[in-house]
Amino acid sequence: SIQVGRYIKIANLVWAEAHINVSSLDGAINGAASINGLPFPMSSVGALNGPCSLLAVNGVNYDAGYTSIMGRLGNGNDKIEIVEVGDNVATASVAHTLLSNPHFMAVLNYSTGLS
Repeated sequence: SIQVGRYIKIANLVWAEAHINVSSLDGAINGAASINGLPFPMSSVGALNGPCSLLAVNGVNYDAGYTSIMGRLGNGNDKIEIVEVGDNVATASVAHTLLSNPHFMAVLNYSTGLS
């Protein structure tokens, strides 16, 4: 497995990137897939949650009707929720069962709400 990242924080703005390559998944995991451990939690001010670019993605099997994934940052969280997107379907969390040795590269910027 590879898990590396870096960030720059200026005042309350964070720019971060990460490279994650999982060679095997722990059989004890369950629920929605996420990338945990951002350097700072995102601001908890309403309506500031937003997208995160997930690049060079493989090892994800999509549910019917979905064609791509993206990362979503949630208010007050220090994690990226991995969600499926498609045409004429609601955005949905990616279940851990859809992952098979996944490889992600993430690029994101967000506000911490703290200086």
